[in-house]
Amino acid sequence: MALKSKRITVTIPGEFVELLEQRKREEHISTDSKFLLSLLMFDLSTRCPHSITGQVVNEPENFFYKVVAEIVREFPTARKNISSWLKHRIEEMRAQNPHPPAKADEPAGKAE
Repeated sequence: MALKSKRITVTIPGEFVELLEQRKREEHISTDSKFLLSLLMFDLSTRCPHSITGQVVNEPENFFYKVVAEIVREFPTARKNISSWLKHRIEEMRAQNPHPPAKADEPAGKAE
């Protein structure tokens, strides 16, 4: 049975390019589309909430990029429990530079 398909285009922070290439090598995945498809399959099969990363993509663009920079900085020595570390760092950054929470229906960068 052939599967239906839909082509999508996504834009990622340029800072993530090398990290994604490294992760593809680590997981022996040959293409961006296969890597993203594997992430999609994982997400849909586990149905776990993205309580940490989901909230960040709706933040103002400058805050979103601070989180991106933290992930890039921490990636080489990423801990096994990165989600609790990231949650803690996001809370620290919010405390240092408070701003009103983004509205969930506004794309990142539009809520300033």
